[in-house]
Amino acid sequence: MVGLLNAPKNTKLYKRLEAEDKLTIEATGNNTDFSMNFVPRMNAHELVNGYKKIIHDISIYVIGLVNKGRRGYWKLLIWTLFRRPALVVNAVIFSIYGYHYRKVFGLTG
Repeated sequence: MVGLLNAPKNTKLYKRLEAEDKLTIEATGNNTDFSMNFVPRMNAHELVNGYKKIIHDISIYVIGLVNKGRRGYWKLLIWTLFRRPALVVNAVIFSIYGYHYRKVFGLTG
């Protein structure tokens, strides 16, 4: 699982960032929604773009080439591309979620 760091309340990290006046918003609790609740040392735009690239590369490699369910992945992507092109990003995201949950619960495919 790959996600962006957030500083949860009442942690040492949160208190340190609060003291440094680097907190920006309340943490969403979702480390995959492209949000961070603090100002990172690295350029935030570059950081998020790098995260998106990692997610994209992992999705294509693992889900589309290595995984047993790769045929279903490509069928979904191609169907979505031709029938509902505006939803291609959602198709990839939900494929990643599905892969993650199958791994978490020890399901095959």
